[in-house]
Amino acid sequence: MSDEKFTRQTLLDVQTLTPSLFTLRTTRDKGFRFRAGQFARLGVTKADGSVVWRAYSMVSSPHDEFLEFFSIVVPGGSSPANSRGSSRETNC
Repeated sequence: MSDEKFTRQTLLDVQTLTPSLFTLRTTRDKGFRFRAGQFARLGVTKADGSVVWRAYSMVSSPHDEFLEFFSIVVPGGSSPANSRGSSRETNC
């Protein structure tokens, strides 16, 4: 197992639910364990190579084969939802 404190996942889908609420769905490593209601920090690599980390609420079931997160839109903020044209790789 890696000494890194994160796993690399692929952003599968972004769904806009309202003008200020969206969901993110990513792949999930089989060894990634969590309890319902926990948060995870997701990091998205920007074009300049820096990583933007944000906390997201997990809404997927601990038994799902994917990870799903709820988040709100922050005007001018950085998030995977604002990075649709960039890399689809996400750090969890």
